[in-house]
Amino acid sequence: LVDNRGFPLFALLFGYGIGILYRASQRRGESSRRFLARQARRHLVLLVIGLLHGILLFTGDILAAYALVGMLCAWLATRGRLPLMIMAGLALPALGLWGWADGVIGLGSGDGYVSAQASSYGSSLQIRTGEVLRSAALTPIMDIGLLSPMALGALAARYRLLEDVRVHADLLGPLVRWGLGIGLAGAIPLTVVLIADPHHLTLTSQTVLGILGVIHQLTGVPGAVGAAALAALIAHRFRGRVLWAIEALGATALTAYIAQSLLFLVLMPAFTLGLGAQLGTAGATVIALGGWLLMLPLAAALRARDRRGPLEWLLRYLAGS
Repeated sequence: LVDNRGFPLFALLFGYGIGILYRASQRRGESSRRFLARQARRHLVLLVIGLLHGILLFTGDILAAYALVGMLCAWLATRGRLPLMIMAGLALPALGLWGWADGVIGLGSGDGYVSAQASSYGSSLQIRTGEVLRSAALTPIMDIGLLSPMALGALAARYRLLEDVRVHADLLGPLVRWGLGIGLAGAIPLTVVLIADPHHLTLTSQTVLGILGVIHQLTGVPGAVGAAALAALIAHRFRGRVLWAIEALGATALTAYIAQSLLFLVLMPAFTLGLGAQLGTAGATVIALGGWLLMLPLAAALRARDRRGPLEWLLRYLAGS
């Protein structure tokens, strides 16, 4: 129900951030060219961080794709509302590529990331380098679907949808109900198949599984909109130390993302503790949740001292922000 649903949500929030930066640029009286120059530098730095992350730690890096697609989103943000709306619709079908691959992956003979099964870190480094560079080269084709939720996020930022909650409360409520409802309905078919026939002993049709995967992925976009709207309403109506810490962790998301990969590199591959071969999805989820809970007080401590995360600071420094 939640697997692979984070990508549309994170892309939407990434686009929302681009929209906020464009609003700030306009308030300063900057030209669109100046804004795009700043964004080009920022996304170039993010691309380098993403490539290094993928090569050194985790093949499944998403930062490089966000950097490349995000630059296109930044350009669209300067063109106005209509181009954002059009591209959000045009790019949506491309997400189906991810969905199809996700739906049929169980029919293959692969067993996790090849780099995690390497006998040494050096061998895994060599494997990841090739995989990451190939993935980056194919991003304009394989990952352009991210532009759909990203453009929606930039469009929402124009209206301050997730910031002026009181003003948009009448819209956010239906977005929560319909967005999460559609997202849940689209996830159920593939989920039922994977629970009932996890090894695909009965359902072996690539076409059927691929279609279920496409439905699962595409409905993740309205699900992401609903989740973001729900988070905005919760943050508006409830306050407290826990929510404050979660907001602090959100402000250090880049650092937390890389730290999670470092944690899993220490625990999972065969050349470290080798837990990846012993733990199932539930066990890996517990570790991920534990890492997240550990990061909460650390992020809160940084926020209490009015400090950014290490990688957030580095990004701003190198990007000239």
